[in-house]
Amino acid sequence: MTEERLTKKSVVKAEQLGSINLLDDAYAILKKHNITYNNYQIKNMTVNQWRRLVQKKVNDTVNKEIIEESSQKSKLCDISGANAELKNYLKALTWENSRTVFEVRTNMLKLNSNYGQKDEQCYICGKQKTTRHIFECEGSTVKGLTLERHKQMIGKEGPQTDEMNSVSQSAEIVRKKMEERSKIKTIVNKYG
Repeated sequence: MTEERLTKKSVVKAEQLGSINLLDDAYAILKKHNITYNNYQIKNMTVNQWRRLVQKKVNDTVNKEIIEESSQKSKLCDISGANAELKNYLKALTWENSRTVFEVRTNMLKLNSNYGQKDEQCYICGKQKTTRHIFECEGSTVKGLTLERHKQMIGKEGPQTDEMNSVSQSAEIVRKKMEERSKIKTIVNKYG
């Protein structure tokens, strides 16, 4: 391939990508991902070294952006600041228990107050019904949840490996409490 043809192909490709100067775009990407190596250092890297470096830097940038965004979201406020990697509890617990723990951690239990609707009063004790309240309510016939177990579930890095039995039990109790509350709500709505 002649040099003129290579130059033409480069210009055509740059236009297709919507870029006037590919080199400037490359430097902007390096800056965005905090890759501070000079041209000489980059040229002397092997393909695999370069690939690993770029992958690590992009992952770091994405993690940082996720943490910044999640700290401003109401559903993620309890877990913001955590590393955005897959948490151990998602691997160690059953699907159903993992889902319940995730719902607790992100305030996604099926409660009106968790979905921007009017605040709902607990049918058992009369206090405002929130995810935290599910762990506090003493009027329930289903026992075993405490604020300590709530804190254990919502920690920044999620439940730890040595706590999985306790967390699994807590998830099952949360589901039982939610079922109990659903039955009570049905009865109250039906009979007043």
